Amino acid sequence: DHVDFSTDGYYPEDDSELIRKEWAEKEERWRQEEIAEASRTGMKAIVLNTKNACIRSVLNILRLWR
Repeated sequence: DHVDFSTDGYYPEDDSELIRKEWAEKEERWRQEEIAEASRTGMKAIVLNTKNACIRSVLNILRLWR
């Protein structure tokens, strides 16, 4: 018997959108936690840094799905 190990059945194209949303939600939660723990002076740097990290990770995820 031939066993199909391809992931196409498990990860249809539509899932990339779902995964992107899940990542965005996780990163938003992490960002909120970081901000809550941050001092007022460090907050702006963290927000900018996290925003850049979020954009990079979304781009990486998109690249993986091509």
